[in-house]
Amino acid sequence: MRRIILATIAVTGLATGGGCVADDGSSTCRDVDGDGFGQKADPGCLFPQVDCNDSNPFANPGAPEICGNGLDDDCRGGDERCDDACRDADGDGYGEGAGCAGPDCDDFDPSAHPGAEEACDDGIDQDCDHADVRCPHGCRDTDGDGFGEGPDCWAPDCDDRDPAANPDALEACGDGVDQDCDGADRPCDVRCTDLDGDRFGEGPDCLGPDCDDGDPRVFQAADEVCGNGVDEDCDGLDRPCPPSCTDADGDGFGAGPGCWGPDCDDADSAANPDAAEICGDGTDNDCAGGDEACAPDCADADGDGFGVGPGCWGPDCDDAESAANPDAAEICGDGVDNDCAGGDEACAPDCTDADGDGFGAGPGCWGPDCDDSDDAVNPDSLERCGDGVDNDCRAGDERCGPRCGDGWVSLGTASASAMTVDGDAVSPDPDRGAPWVLLSDGSDTAWAHAVFELDPELAACVTSVSVYAYAYDDSWLGWGADMYTEGTGGSFRDNFIANVDAGERWYGAAFPATGRLACDPSACAVRVGVWAVSNDRTHLREIEVRVYLSSI
Repeated sequence: MRRIILATIAVTGLATGGGCVADDGSSTCRDVDGDGFGQKADPGCLFPQVDCNDSNPFANPGAPEICGNGLDDDCRGGDERCDDACRDADGDGYGEGAGCAGPDCDDFDPSAHPGAEEACDDGIDQDCDHADVRCPHGCRDTDGDGFGEGPDCWAPDCDDRDPAANPDALEACGDGVDQDCDGADRPCDVRCTDLDGDRFGEGPDCLGPDCDDGDPRVFQAADEVCGNGVDEDCDGLDRPCPPSCTDADGDGFGAGPGCWGPDCDDADSAANPDAAEICGDGTDNDCAGGDEACAPDCADADGDGFGVGPGCWGPDCDDAESAANPDAAEICGDGVDNDCAGGDEACAPDCTDADGDGFGAGPGCWGPDCDDSDDAVNPDSLERCGDGVDNDCRAGDERCGPRCGDGWVSLGTASASAMTVDGDAVSPDPDRGAPWVLLSDGSDTAWAHAVFELDPELAACVTSVSVYAYAYDDSWLGWGADMYTEGTGGSFRDNFIANVDAGERWYGAAFPATGRLACDPSACAVRVGVWAVSNDRTHLREIEVRVYLSSI
């Protein structure tokens, strides 16, 4: 008589792709231009430094200084003088100095400079006109691989947060990721369980064991990178970096061979050989031996180059505000005469947009806004899970962790020695040892059972189930055990999966989820059984179960 014992082990630890940043939404940062720097030092801001010009998102303590443009781009006290040389960090010919082809809006990206070809809707200002170009018809492509939502995309993307996953990508076997968007990860034929694809993992065909099988940079033969907090070469510790530069104020100048040069004041990051000298402030900003006296031919209280006198670029309508001068860009509706043209400019009435994010009410808006009091909430924003805010205006906050639309997600792996076994079963396997189990070595039948749990809130979006067992059969009969899942009728033999034969490998299949999930209001599970008849001699090492979470 065959006996069925319900499994008592639960395999947990869902593997997920993607990462959302949780945020409780309690920020008090006042940041008008949205560049992450506030009008005062505030822990609620993205960056702690104070913004010297909160009406210009391209002027802040993190911006590169463009010499000779009349603006204090990097908030270090004034515009930097240009010289005959060219300081060009990214080598594109644009940078700071008279020897450059022109100023560079991003000197760390060689593809961004004046005259560069602009790519639409990628969030990058390639041609330095202070704006990204919107695509004419549209392709919503978060990861920039050309696949996404819209008529200008090459095709839909199964994971628009991962540029390595799209219909044109090559599939990597056994890593738990569906790179080519065919609905499943391809199992590997070799006997090496290697989740990160670095050829180190568990199995006789691996190059060796892996101390972190979720990171392809980490394996026994990897080069160790000092000071990054990662043990790349699996020797148990990260190698500390030698102190090549003692730099107290973090401006790159200090003592040591790794510094750009010596610093005349290592307690002030605004004082170093690369800083622009500010005349008459009592500080040797550029480390040239003392403060520079100001020329008496321009009285300019706010340092924007406009004021009273023949040395000024022209008169200033507000010499107490450096962001208000004839060269400044006018901001409509802010109540300030930014460009000294005689008053504030009224905003066009074709878009009522209270938070200035481009979304609101009217034909001139990019679309409707679900919260016009918060510029971080609109249909173009990225959703942050679990913050209680509908950031992307898509019907509510997104839950964190595995969720509908994540694609294939692992419910875990159960080793045979941890399963519930019944009948003619020997654990550990006398031929292979733990974690192997031998099923039906004699004249009686044997069972092995495992239960893989799932959040019941995800049950409605499970469309497929994948069950694979690593095993082989060495009986004289020529066939081995059968694999089943428990169906809605409660029997472990309701749904046949696969039969184990003589080859040592993964056996199983992916199939529709109908009838494969056993659910009640508090829990859902996939229940897997391996059934061997007399003299089957089936050797079982482990079972892995995955589910496909589709969008509802």
